[in-house]
Amino acid sequence: MDGTSPRISEVVPRQIDDSSGRHPEKRRARVACKRCRRLRKKCLHEDGRPPCIACREAGFSIGQQCRFPARGEPDLDREYRRRKETLPPEDNIERQQSISVSLSSPSSSRTATAVSAQLLRNPTPPFDRWSLLPPHNEVVEAVKVFGTSFFQLGFIPKSLFLEQLANSRSSINVFYLLGILSVSARFTPSLIARYGDGLKAAEVFTDRAAALVMEEMYIPTLDRTQGFFLLAIAEWGKGDKTSSNIHMGIAVRMAGMLRLHREETYDLPENFTAEDVINAEMARRTFWMLESQDNLHSGYTTPVSFSLSDITTLLPCEERDFAFGIVPRERAALAGTLAATRKPDIVHGSSRSLFATLIQAHNLWGQVARRAVTSGDRQAGELFNPWDSRSDYATLLVSLRVWEEHLPAQHKWSIWNFRGYKAEGLDLAYLAVVMVIRLSNIILRRTFIDSIIHKEQNNGAPESFWMNMSSELFENVLALHEQIDAFFSLRSPQQGFPAMIVFCVYVCGSLANHLWRRPEICPRLAPGMGDIVSRSLEVLTDLQHAWPLARKWRQALDQRASMIREERSSRIVSDTTSEGLLPGAVHETENHSVGTNAIRSGRDEVFSALLNHESLRQTRESHIRSEVPPPVEPFAWDHQHSLSAGSYSQTSPPDDIEAQLAAFLQVQGQLGMFYD
Repeated sequence: MDGTSPRISEVVPRQIDDSSGRHPEKRRARVACKRCRRLRKKCLHEDGRPPCIACREAGFSIGQQCRFPARGEPDLDREYRRRKETLPPEDNIERQQSISVSLSSPSSSRTATAVSAQLLRNPTPPFDRWSLLPPHNEVVEAVKVFGTSFFQLGFIPKSLFLEQLANSRSSINVFYLLGILSVSARFTPSLIARYGDGLKAAEVFTDRAAALVMEEMYIPTLDRTQGFFLLAIAEWGKGDKTSSNIHMGIAVRMAGMLRLHREETYDLPENFTAEDVINAEMARRTFWMLESQDNLHSGYTTPVSFSLSDITTLLPCEERDFAFGIVPRERAALAGTLAATRKPDIVHGSSRSLFATLIQAHNLWGQVARRAVTSGDRQAGELFNPWDSRSDYATLLVSLRVWEEHLPAQHKWSIWNFRGYKAEGLDLAYLAVVMVIRLSNIILRRTFIDSIIHKEQNNGAPESFWMNMSSELFENVLALHEQIDAFFSLRSPQQGFPAMIVFCVYVCGSLANHLWRRPEICPRLAPGMGDIVSRSLEVLTDLQHAWPLARKWRQALDQRASMIREERSSRIVSDTTSEGLLPGAVHETENHSVGTNAIRSGRDEVFSALLNHESLRQTRESHIRSEVPPPVEPFAWDHQHSLSAGSYSQTSPPDDIEAQLAAFLQVQGQLGMFYD
């Protein structure tokens, strides 16, 4: 083990061994920690080793910050004290007379205010950070929403944290709580009622957390790392790319300074307690959430923060072990990390946790997404055709396939598994696994859509290569739609959801729309795609008020659907005109269209559904216009966006998955994209 690496006892508070029954003598210590100095409290400790007893009993966050000043260090903690100013008796009498004369004379209120301000020489009392938070019951509700609607698999030990919030509120960093509220406020009923709108509530707490950045950024602690991570997520949601990247970078640097990417950091003391296990797991999960989100949003201009070859940290345990403070018998590793290189068999272990599977899925998605935003049919620097086993496409395809084949049975998609995880309150986490798997398979093949459409021109490809890819692409679209439909059919109106699910809805509807307009791409699956388009528009319309980026995606998909409506209207006019043709000509036209009658019939039905959807949407929007923020300005699709390879330009269609994916990953400020 690296002699310089800190153990988990340095990342989280130490537990003092009281088994001997001996207690430190309660006498004034030669040295006191900075907090006890500031509070003028007796500081009891073991030979000047932090945390002292008072800081440890104050809670996890305070215990982390306990520090003993070095000899000769300026005693800045006493600056918090306000010395009482005494005046000579004669000066005091003159001062009182001045106050009496000034305030009793018939002068203006401005004079009285000036005199009062001059006499108030004492500094203003220290700012109470808790005033930045809403009432306690609303904070508790927001924390619960955070754990049920966003990070069901996360770094918060839910029961213990709520207990700490109720019994030892002062031990929790307000900056950390503001980070939680900035993410969950949009779905918290009491905060929506207080601020009039979920988006407004989220913005309020994001701004308040940002105001504390300068006070929080210079001392790396676990709760500060978590706070900066959550603030970056919330700013990502506002479309503030610069601030989000900076604050995520601070979180990543703090995690590196705490050495959370090294397994030896989590070594437990000899006589560890269940609380030690929970604290160590909380730190481990913090690192993997940073690494996982980094993979979700990394693009070709935003490289990953941690090199896999530097990571020895193993993946998180099961939720039950986390809740009870149980050390798991075995942990999985992420493929490509040093830990996986040392023990390859633990990558695909059947006993891995759902959280471990989630991180592995997001890692694969990060590889697919980074490839997609730089692609046409041939990647920058790609030397091989996709049917060549040495190509990036073939390598990723094999990785996805092998990983899926080794998934534990309970981590694979089925309605039965979905119901089970919903009963455990882990349905969103489960969907984050299965949806990302399908999304990865879709986007990996979607980059070759032009070659699929013009497959006759690709003579170098093996026979049926493009047709097989087309079938695999739209089979994954159908599977993704099944998962989306299951979630929104069983979802309660109050339940929140992450933006990743909304993006899956958009991708599903966009590709279904593409096949519906061009059924020759995959004739076998084309007839069912119209219903998916209609359902996707319906879902995006319902979700757009919680996640404004859904408005952009609904707008993009709706514009493409409008093209279908125009085509349908033109076809009706054309059919009406053809009635005037000679009977033989009409008969010949009917014979020519025999092969497409089923598809046209399906289009007719879905066209009616789209018209009905459009009418309902306009009615709904006019009804709630007064309850939601002003609609965002129409997106300037003709604007040249600053995306290089894989981007869209003035001639690109609005419904361009690669462009939307690049924006989703890179948070282009002008797009106003949102995430959780």
